[in-house]
Amino acid sequence: MKGIIDVLKSAWQKLMGNEFTRWLVYIGIVAFCFCIVYNAGKILGSWIAV
Repeated sequence: MKGIIDVLKSAWQKLMGNEFTRWLVYIGIVAFCFCIVYNAGKILGSWIAV
């Protein structure tokens, strides 16, 4: 189990060490949050509309 965590840690550090992948990760997180908020807004909007 500890070995898996070490591998993930080193992979994460490699990703975060690279400027381009760091931006991709940030953009991905922002897009994911936007999707959740957008879908929640649509669901709430349909409830309010009814």
